[in-house]
Amino acid sequence: ANLAGSVVTLICLLPYIVKIKPVFDRKLFSKMLAYSWPLLIGGMAGSLNEVLDKILLRRLIGGAEGLSTVGLYGAGFKVGVLMSLFIQMYRFAAEPFFFEKAGKHDAKETYAVTMKYFVITGLILFLVINLYIEALQVIIGPVFRESLTVVPIISMAYLLLGIFINQSIWYKVDDKTIYGAWITIIGAVVTVAVNLLFVPKFGYIAAAWAHVACYLTMVLVSYFVGLRYYPIKYEVNKLLTYIAAAILIIIVSRLMETESTLINILVDTILLGAFFVFAEKRDRFFSSLIPRKA
Repeated sequence: ANLAGSVVTLICLLPYIVKIKPVFDRKLFSKMLAYSWPLLIGGMAGSLNEVLDKILLRRLIGGAEGLSTVGLYGAGFKVGVLMSLFIQMYRFAAEPFFFEKAGKHDAKETYAVTMKYFVITGLILFLVINLYIEALQVIIGPVFRESLTVVPIISMAYLLLGIFINQSIWYKVDDKTIYGAWITIIGAVVTVAVNLLFVPKFGYIAAAWAHVACYLTMVLVSYFVGLRYYPIKYEVNKLLTYIAAAILIIIVSRLMETESTLINILVDTILLGAFFVFAEKRDRFFSSLIPRKA
């Protein structure tokens, strides 16, 4: 599937590729290498963050139990990773927009507003995934559904990854990609440490929390280092309020859960609606999406 996708992409780009006259610019090449090699290292460390928990989980528990634990964890992880799909789509669209804005007088203000609306949108998806988990659980078999306890943790971890992707623009537009590499490596170290310390005692739930610890560390380090080199006035208090509200809604939903699926859906829909109203009252989130007449 990956090969087929790459071939189709190549075919689509061929009309543009054949028009290019190859010219080698040594200075530009040197600049590109200096800019991109830290991104390569960061990308490798990021990939390690994604897969290392499953590798360590199997080794730390060991034997047949280790394999079955990885299978169980992977099933619950599969549902939580729906948030990852949103993050990847957002990343492909957002980064060209960020670079296009770089250098303009209102760039930093735009980045701050983009972050706010990304967090609100991401939290809406977070709530949909976790409030309607009874519907989404059909993705995995009944014997694996006990691992759905990791879904809120994994989906929150990927939301934090999305926040980091928004933040990462500071070192990309300021040609300080080496910081991105170091930040991602720090995240990988946190992943290893949390898994080694807590998986033997708490099992796969600790592997899920390792993702949160990793991406939260990356967000915090990126934020505070970015304040020095490329300060952006994110509305931190508002962002934290939205995140806290979403987590509170999930907790209330779990506390009010009954044996009736219909009642659960009704309660969860009311809770989701409450978040919509909160976002609209606080930031006119939905009103801002309506195109204005010229």
